[in-house]
Amino acid sequence: MKKKVISLTIAGVVALSGVVSAASMWGTYKGNDIIKITVDGRPLLVKTGDVPGMSFNGRTMIPINLLKYAGVTYTWNQSTKTVDIHKTTTEPATSSVNPSNIANNIISNGGDGVTLVKINGELTSIVYFQEKSGIDIDWKVIQKILNDMVDYNAVYSRVVYYNGDTTIGYIEAKTASLKKFRNDEITAEQMKQDTVWSGFDSSSSGGTATGSTTSATIVSKIDGEFDGFENGKLFTLQNGQIWKQTSYEYKYTYKFNPKVTIYKDGSSWYMMVDGVDKQVKVEQIK
Repeated sequence: MKKKVISLTIAGVVALSGVVSAASMWGTYKGNDIIKITVDGRPLLVKTGDVPGMSFNGRTMIPINLLKYAGVTYTWNQSTKTVDIHKTTTEPATSSVNPSNIANNIISNGGDGVTLVKINGELTSIVYFQEKSGIDIDWKVIQKILNDMVDYNAVYSRVVYYNGDTTIGYIEAKTASLKKFRNDEITAEQMKQDTVWSGFDSSSSGGTATGSTTSATIVSKIDGEFDGFENGKLFTLQNGQIWKQTSYEYKYTYKFNPKVTIYKDGSSWYMMVDGVDKQVKVEQIK
């Protein structure tokens, strides 16, 4: 079968063909100077007997069967002697997101950093925010934090609002909806439909705290050393509570007085430790 050849006009250096070298540097093929082909800087080896790239009548000619190594796909129609080159579909270029920069923005706005965990199998980004002036005033800053959390691309974004060792409540939203709201694709009312206010009255613009605590979430710190998770292990918190791990997850990591969040989901309680990418099922002993 005859080799199919595609013609490319090259000015100086072309990404697909690499560098057009001086005459006869790479030898000749049927009286034509051979052109060396590189893909991402790596030389493309041409099989013995195969047609190489070449200079022909002032044009650089590359056999189309070689371009497949550069990601070019095509269809050859023998009956019509036609080559159909398929365009490569690529995602539009987006600006790179630096997680450290996002975390620094969140911390500068009063957040305690970001923790990524799975809750009911869904990746959730969590930021702890200590009460400063009340939710109605703090809400403006929390909105900025939620806006930054979008770039972590978790399924849900949650800000836990607390004071000392007491959780006042949390605001959780679908990250996809937050992104649409940030891009002015949905209204504030539509955004509200995909936002959960736990421990707050969401009738106001920022939500009003309905009480100083919520029984569904506890924020405290481990009293002393923490060396990971193991079934049956006891965890003593600085608020005086003692919790026991009841699930079989195991993970070793060492921290001293780390922040811990214990929350209720259905009839079960779960425990998360700040900076540990795992949650475990627990029950209260004291």
